[in-house]
Parts: sequence; C-alpha cells; structure tokens
Amino acid sequence: MKTSNHALALLLLVTVAAAAAHDMVMAADCSNTVSDLAPCLPVVTGSGGAPDGACCGALTIVGHTCLCQYISSGSPPAGFNPSAAEALLGVCGIPGPSSCT
Repeated sequence: MKTSNHALALLLLVTVAAAAAHDMVMAADCSNTVSDLAPCLPVVTGSGGAPDGACCGALTIVGHTCLCQYISSGSPPAGFNPSAAEALLGVCGIPGPSSCT
C-alpha cells in the first residue's frame, strides 16, 4: 500500500511540474504578439476597414489567449482600439470565446 501511495504522490508531482512548465511555455509564446499583429493594425487603429486574410492569418498565429493578454496588458499603442481587436476574434473565426471577458 505504501508503494502505491508513493507512486501516486510521484505521479501527482510530475503532473504539477508538467503543467507549470506548459504554462511557462505558453507565456513565452505571447512574446511576439505585437509584431505578429502588424497586419491587423489598420483595423484595430481605425485606419482600415474589414480584416483581410493576412490579418486573420496573423491572429490565428497569435491566438485568443495572447490577444486578450495584450489587450489587458495596458501596453497597446496609442490609437489601438481594444474593442475592435476583440471583435476580430469572431470575424476571423479564432477558436475560443468571442470576447476576452
């Protein structure tokens, strides 16, 4: 019985460590959000119309999580419209919720 408890504890420890490592990798994946979103800047700053294929392709790379982190970070450039950026999630068909809230 003790051996199975130790094995279970070890399995739990490995699972928690793997989850923590996955979270760190996911956070690192968002480091290029600003440059990856460049094709969408005309849309999210109000100087362009509907998003084109390049914008939606870029948003597919960035993903829901990174876009929402970027919007909530407080570091978007002047003229950046968070509502327009968030609307792109649905317009471009990005998997996940259609909003960041």
